[in-house]
Amino acid sequence: MTTQDGQLEFVAGEVRRILTAIKRHQKGDRRRAFALQMATVTLSACSTVLLGVRVGDPGRQVLLDIALGISALVTVLAAWDAFFAHRSLWIQASQTVLRLESLDRDITFYSVGLTEGDGPEPAAVREFLDRLDGILREHHDAWAKLRKREDAS
Repeated sequence: MTTQDGQLEFVAGEVRRILTAIKRHQKGDRRRAFALQMATVTLSACSTVLLGVRVGDPGRQVLLDIALGISALVTVLAAWDAFFAHRSLWIQASQTVLRLESLDRDITFYSVGLTEGDGPEPAAVREFLDRLDGILREHHDAWAKLRKREDAS
């Protein structure tokens, strides 16, 4: 095994390791975004129903208090969603995953095309590493931009 073989394997391994980690975060952000959205909508609907229910005076106050509590909870959930921006993080991760999958395919395609005894070209290995670094830099920059925007809100 040549140095370039080892370097190509290293880059390919890094791509797959990072891809796995980002997919895990992407899946979590997707679930959290969906859960927060559904909880907010469901609780808002419940609050509306409770405010419209016609009951006598003793029960009415209890329903109003419950509706008030639910409305406060909706506000907290909306603030949570705005602060953590799970939907935006999910979309950003989806873009990064797409780019990493493309890089992984290109590395695999390149590796399959090597003949027995031929090592990868050092320039090709360097290009793959540079692409990986660029993808990670853009992923981080997009995350930092999102955080900066959220902190300003």
